[in-house]
Amino acid sequence: MDVDLDRELKLFSNLKTKQPIFFLVGSTGIGKTEIAHRIADELGLSLLALDSMQVYRKLDIGTAKPSTSEQIRYRYGGIDLVDWKESFNAFLYIQAVRDYLNKELNHTHGVLAVGGCGLYFRALTSGLCNAPPANLYLRAELEKLDRNALLEMLIKIDPLAASSIDCSNPRRIIRAIEVKKSSGISLIQWQQLTTSPVISPSLAFWIDRPKPEVETRLRNRIRKMFDEGWEKETLMLLEEGGIEAVEKCKAIGYKLIGRFLLRKEKNRKELEEEICRQQLAYGKRQKTWFKKEPSLRYCLLKNKEEEYRFIKSCIIKINYFIQGNRQNAFPE
Repeated sequence: MDVDLDRELKLFSNLKTKQPIFFLVGSTGIGKTEIAHRIADELGLSLLALDSMQVYRKLDIGTAKPSTSEQIRYRYGGIDLVDWKESFNAFLYIQAVRDYLNKELNHTHGVLAVGGCGLYFRALTSGLCNAPPANLYLRAELEKLDRNALLEMLIKIDPLAASSIDCSNPRRIIRAIEVKKSSGISLIQWQQLTTSPVISPSLAFWIDRPKPEVETRLRNRIRKMFDEGWEKETLMLLEEGGIEAVEKCKAIGYKLIGRFLLRKEKNRKELEEEICRQQLAYGKRQKTWFKKEPSLRYCLLKNKEEEYRFIKSCIIKINYFIQGNRQNAFPE
């Protein structure tokens, strides 16, 4: 789908109201949604999912999607935007968010965006890079190379990008190579020249937890997902789209479960451990994004008491904005 970015940004910036928009971000499995629900209950906020996988219909259990009743109660946006077999990107997400906010900000105290997608956060708060579109032939060739070979190529043709992007992610390296080869211009230069702010968050919080607690939470959540029927959900996807479609699913876990169901490649415990390893690795990549966002207020929640104080502080500060006071100092 072709997208006129300039047109979209102009439409997006012309929101009908000036109600505040807040952000609560963090890595996967640390309890963002539960905290967001508590804040929304107190202040009457609507919620926007800032999640790259919850946009897909039928990927429910494995993406920790809010329940149907929760989606209704908190007037969620950003969920179930496309079929699970369709492609989706940040441009389309911006379109969907624009439509959601134009409707929702007319009858709410504000919107709290909650999730862990650093790209979507950056797209909403800093704009999008209007670099050349994907070169599918070149991308297919690059995908045959391992990360080290890709990184060596990027350092050779675009050292600026190699020193700036997340080089632990092969997809980021491929995109940087693609842009440089297609246009002769560094991806970093494209970003500097073509990005423009879309919205300015009133407040943006980044929560984190100690590493041992994150691992425990993830293992418990994965076990709960299996108890809730993650295998059955994946089996339904297999019946609908076949193993080829499930193999292409980007949401962590579905591909592994699909292989498990069809080929019994691992036992159940090994399967859960592999999913946990992938989730932990994804969490590290999420933190890499957030560390580069100066607008985020970082808070490490070491225990229940600190979590309670954080929620109380958020409620006070957000309410301060809702009441119309935009000063830089906040009551604690």
